[in-house]
Amino acid sequence: MTIVLTGGGTAGHVMPNISLLPYLKKYFDKICYIGGKNGMEKDIAARYGVPFFGTETVKLDRAKPLKNLKIPLVLPRAVKEAKKILSEIVPDIVYSKGGYAALPTVLAARSLGIPVVAHESDMTLGVANKLTARFCRRVFLSFENPDYQKDPKYLYAGSPVRDEIFGYKKAEVKKALGIPDDLPVVLFTGGSLGAQAINEAVYAALPALTKSYYVLHITGKSGILRDEVENNPTEKSAHDTAHNKPSAANRTETPTAKSAHDTVDKSKPFTANRTEPPTAKSDRYHAFAYHDKIGELFAASDLVVSRAGANTAAELYALGKRTLFIPLPKAASRGDQILNAEYYEKKNAARILCQDRLNEALLDSIRSLLSSPEPKPASKSPNAEIAKMIFEETK
Repeated sequence: MTIVLTGGGTAGHVMPNISLLPYLKKYFDKICYIGGKNGMEKDIAARYGVPFFGTETVKLDRAKPLKNLKIPLVLPRAVKEAKKILSEIVPDIVYSKGGYAALPTVLAARSLGIPVVAHESDMTLGVANKLTARFCRRVFLSFENPDYQKDPKYLYAGSPVRDEIFGYKKAEVKKALGIPDDLPVVLFTGGSLGAQAINEAVYAALPALTKSYYVLHITGKSGILRDEVENNPTEKSAHDTAHNKPSAANRTETPTAKSAHDTVDKSKPFTANRTEPPTAKSDRYHAFAYHDKIGELFAASDLVVSRAGANTAAELYALGKRTLFIPLPKAASRGDQILNAEYYEKKNAARILCQDRLNEALLDSIRSLLSSPEPKPASKSPNAEIAKMIFEETK
């Protein structure tokens, strides 16, 4: 049997598909991926050895509505491309993780009579899943939501989590990263693209933070730091670089694109009332543009400060990590991260700090949360069950 995976635009629409690969192989002889020709899903699929086929994509732009005028021009072309690809692959089912990169493939599958199953990461349906849900044989939900589950098409399945985040030992990772045993470790992350508000709050609070904690900081590729930001690509891990300064091959130079930081006098010392980015590595601070082995950093951390993207939230819940969510504000989103964060807060698995209170309440929130017990890890990963549920829809 053959399955086509689709989804993309951000890592949140790609990595859950990748998480299911070992389990889907139990039911499907052939697994292919269709996504945006230039999307990150192309590189990720290649990294995991999944045959990839690309189509044009077009994204709904809420900030610049005039850009949406090209949707009626681009989308039909993209659907035509997807139909050609699907006609050659002849899959038994298409599994969509949503995102604008999935739309052409789902619409093409519908026109060809190929069964489609979708999975929604957030508490409420995203735009792509909302548009295509009526074409789907089944829609799996990450969260229990009575509003959707009234309809038998919608089934609670849980959120896929990467197997690779498990199995790290805290003491070993801390030793590899050169982190002192007597310091609590706080990890800041804003998701695959970074989060400027979180980055700026870390830069401003760093002198106070490093008095009491060791700070790990994933800035995102757009994060701007003085000197270098360690990239830590796939083939390198904390264990490979323990106690060594990253080699030139594993670092990127400070971004030179014009920004507010370009006018900062970098010769002046960093102080708490400024947002000048610190150096990427110092005594109690270690920054990464990204980190492919995020399980290492999760394992080393006593507390994670994060956006509330569904996939990161699910992984932190599965690991039982103390978590402080800074959800993306409604003004910058459809409010899905707020709902995700509230779900886990109700389970006593996390606390929420609104972005507009980030600078004033960050230190107190960290101090309070570190004094609380660690949550219990989730009982088990849903990956095997989700793969089985997908297979059942081919019958």
